[in-house]
Amino acid sequence: MNTFVQKLDRLCASMVRPLAFLIVLITRLALGLSFFFAGKGKLADLENVTKNFEGLGIPMASIQAPFVGGLELVGGAAIALGLLTRPFAAILSMVMVVALISAHGGDMSAAFAFDGKRQLIDIHAFFYLLFLLWIWVYGPGRLSVDSLLFDTEAQPQGKSAKS
Repeated sequence: MNTFVQKLDRLCASMVRPLAFLIVLITRLALGLSFFFAGKGKLADLENVTKNFEGLGIPMASIQAPFVGGLELVGGAAIALGLLTRPFAAILSMVMVVALISAHGGDMSAAFAFDGKRQLIDIHAFFYLLFLLWIWVYGPGRLSVDSLLFDTEAQPQGKSAKS
């Protein structure tokens, strides 16, 4: 039984390994463009975004709203391109933690109550955070500006692509 599972695992790994660069690229593009357009939307409607931030109790909402909008716009574009991917993934991860606490705190509690009223799949910020953490740890992949400039590939931070 154990060898069957091991063979199945190796077979699945050998099938997906040649496409690994594409999976990283698609994930990075989807995530980066999502942040880019979210930031663009925030900057286009700053008055309402500021009111929303104030309603959530976010301090200095009139400063935070354009800052977060700009960060999402620039950081999203950078992640899509694979440029300074890890720093932007780290910074946007912090933004998502704040979003989860301030805007989705009750949703998170309800999702982890496992009573069927709210599900984790409904909380987009949670999945954005997971993807950001994944990109932060594994990097932008070989089809990225970072890879061209710094010779990085999709590797856990601290491991070189050559090792």
